[in-house]
Amino acid sequence: MTPTKKDIAILEELLPHMMRTLVLRGIVTERSLKNVKRLQSLFQRHTRTASEDFSILIALHDGFLADACELWSRGRRYQGIVLFATAVEQYLNSHYRLALLTSGLSNEEVTAIIRSQSLDAKLTWLLKISSGDKLPAGLAARLRIAFEVRNSIVHYKAVPGHPDKGDDSHDAIERRIRDLKRVSFRRDFSKLQSYLDAVLLRIDPSFRLAHDAANILKNYWRERRLAKAEQSAGANSGGLGVG
Repeated sequence: MTPTKKDIAILEELLPHMMRTLVLRGIVTERSLKNVKRLQSLFQRHTRTASEDFSILIALHDGFLADACELWSRGRRYQGIVLFATAVEQYLNSHYRLALLTSGLSNEEVTAIIRSQSLDAKLTWLLKISSGDKLPAGLAARLRIAFEVRNSIVHYKAVPGHPDKGDDSHDAIERRIRDLKRVSFRRDFSKLQSYLDAVLLRIDPSFRLAHDAANILKNYWRERRLAKAEQSAGANSGGLGVG
């Protein structure tokens, strides 16, 4: 049975997770990456093991980020920044889940850490103790403002004030939003994602090896599909007497 485009897309999405299972079991090693046909053979022989044992972390942030960017561009800043901060918190929690599990902690222990630590901690010292890293200062400052504004909106204090004095809750939110200046949600999220992905690949070599192995196989499969399509096109052209 020929796989559909949807089948191929699902397999390619799951492939890094399946490969990590094979890496952790010692089936796929650095040496395996040197020969794509050997890597393909290993994957075929151990597909059942990889498919039965792997685990995935379902990400929620993409939809929140897309809606945040759209709302912000349409001038609906309050709704946009709430969704942006939510997407960032989701991504931070996902990162800490994976990073802390590599240290040998259980899922329950990691959950306790994620629940008990503030967003400021997740932007600063928790990253330092989990990986020895520190977010770029400018990025961390903008994210901190975004979280502060999100909290001020979600937990609105409703402090009244004179419209000319600017001492009410609404004006306090507006001042902090102005501190963001010409912020780009998509750019800052991309920076955060790239930085934390690099951290994860560094602290746990199994992620890097699985990522590299998956990319090698995906490229190999795509080249084979392309070659097959070109061969098929050539055969059809010949049958029609073209060229």
